[in-house]
Amino acid sequence: MAEDKRIARTKTELRNAVLSLIRSEAFEKISVKKICQTANISRLTFYAYYHDKYELVEDIFRDFRERVLDDSRRRDAINNPEGDLVKTSCNLLSAIIDCFYNNDPLIRAVNYESNPYVTFAFHIFVQNCAEQLIGDMLQNRDVRFPLKPSVAFVCNGLNAFLGEMYRANAPKEVVREKMTELITRLLTEDIFFDIRN
Repeated sequence: MAEDKRIARTKTELRNAVLSLIRSEAFEKISVKKICQTANISRLTFYAYYHDKYELVEDIFRDFRERVLDDSRRRDAINNPEGDLVKTSCNLLSAIIDCFYNNDPLIRAVNYESNPYVTFAFHIFVQNCAEQLIGDMLQNRDVRFPLKPSVAFVCNGLNAFLGEMYRANAPKEVVREKMTELITRLLTEDIFFDIRN
């Protein structure tokens, strides 16, 4: 069931407030009070929807996950009707890269030193996207290692690679090209999954 428009608008204002504030200060230093002041929403209203500011960030990443999965499935419908695991993974990777670059304030905050929680939430976001999409594809395939740890291993490496490329100011298309090559090589070497089945 769709959320009431008023509730959706309030949540959007709170999300936008966090995204605005995180441009200039570390997430750990942003208080619920400051988020509410920026959004022009009472603390009572904030607590009607979120337990704390961490739950608000999780909600932002849940929204990202839905958009990324929709985008990835759309790409698959266009260029991967045969359901090839490597192409699906590359489509997911492209959708994540686009999300990463299109949500600049939050993504700039992905830095362990200044924003450990946002960085952790981003890693979980990427891992959840991959587990959901790849898990669906691997239901009838042989796996050498359990899905969740394998996806975590690959995603943590890709997250670090993406972050380093971003901090080095690499253009988005260069990042996409290099990460696509990396994930393709990982998957075609049959390290984790037997993609021939």
